[in-house]
Amino acid sequence: MKIDRRNIQLSLSCRLLIGTLILGSASCGGSVDGQEAETEPTVAASKVLAGPYLQGEWTDDSGTVHVAMWRHDWVENDHVTARCPVPSGWVLVGGGAETFDNSDRGPLLTASFPDGATQEWVMQSKDHGLAYVHFARAYCIGLKLDGVTPDNLRAQTQYIPVDSTGLAQGPSAIALVPSTHIMVGGGARANYTGPGILLYTNTGLAFPGGGGEWYANGRDHIWADFGSVTAFAIAIPRQPTGYSGTLTADTLQFGGSPSGTGYQGLTASEVFPFAMTSVGGETFTTGAGRLLTDVYPTVGGNARGGVQVWSKDHVFPGSGRSDGRVIGIRKQ
Repeated sequence: MKIDRRNIQLSLSCRLLIGTLILGSASCGGSVDGQEAETEPTVAASKVLAGPYLQGEWTDDSGTVHVAMWRHDWVENDHVTARCPVPSGWVLVGGGAETFDNSDRGPLLTASFPDGATQEWVMQSKDHGLAYVHFARAYCIGLKLDGVTPDNLRAQTQYIPVDSTGLAQGPSAIALVPSTHIMVGGGARANYTGPGILLYTNTGLAFPGGGGEWYANGRDHIWADFGSVTAFAIAIPRQPTGYSGTLTADTLQFGGSPSGTGYQGLTASEVFPFAMTSVGGETFTTGAGRLLTDVYPTVGGNARGGVQVWSKDHVFPGSGRSDGRVIGIRKQ
């Protein structure tokens, strides 16, 4: 039986605009006609994967920025790697990772990032210290712009990876986008050879006037390990060749209420007039510590995109909260 732990409502939201405060909206993820029905995962590890499955499409207020979201099949293993490719005609700008579990042994995220060469979103999750087979799946978000061919837009899109320095038990990295471009998304990957480096930050901040930062933080947990993290930023020009106009980006930040141990999360939605292109999440904690289990996009209550973020403690109790961010773009 599927146990639904994804029913926590947003406690606080604020759009990060210079000199302006706009309230976001809190809601559970919506649905669209033709969306794959939500079912308890029954896929075997050897199953030939189908998909991806379209979840929703939306635009900015000008109608010239087009965004669509897909998700792929569940994959089952103790260490999962899942991919979600954007279909032909779209350019990869975002994605996410979802695990299916609410056990104390439940899986933890080690990666959710773009593969620009293959136009796939890649997620990775693992058990940690305690053997545990679980289900996980990847989401991907694609972009189209009026007047710009997919090949032309892909050629103008930058996927910027930045590695942390050296090996550490708590590595961190920041990928920077220049002011000539807008940041449309980003991701993070933990790199390790021992028990594991686990993510607790995979989120970013897009600046309206151009530029942005994507943050990746990881750490070992209980079982010592030294590793690194890679932060990925995704950027397009503010004035893409072929597009009539200038684009601006912005970040909608959602803060969850501190609410104890176990799984803690939030659900939140993008607001008019932006079209969501990417999502991020992080966890804040006291005690033994909390780690990310899910950061993935939704259609959102306003059908313009949204986010779900979940975190948990592991083996030892750690209270805290999960925060989420939504990056959206629009014609200026």
